[in-house]
Amino acid sequence: MVGGKGLHEIKKTDGAFIQFACAANKTARDDLFSKYLLKNIAKENVDIRDVFQLIVDDVFRESNQTQEPLTINGIYQHTQVYFNKAIISTYSITIKPVYLSVP
Repeated sequence: MVGGKGLHEIKKTDGAFIQFACAANKTARDDLFSKYLLKNIAKENVDIRDVFQLIVDDVFRESNQTQEPLTINGIYQHTQVYFNKAIISTYSITIKPVYLSVP
């Protein structure tokens, strides 16, 4: 909500993950959530729910428990979602040197 009165209630939507910097009817310090979002978003092979739990924990701790980000998780329980999934190849490549003869 615009105007400094805080966030209104939002209902969970199946398949969607929504994260806010603060809980409903609360206001947030503008830079705190962004600081921890940037710190954690590039972590490889970490599910989106775990990334945002790290952010929530960091924000709550640094704000002395005055700012608690709101998570609305509609992602199905056995679905994994990643921002930065590293793909590990199981193929191996052998490089052999090639010798050229110069006349």
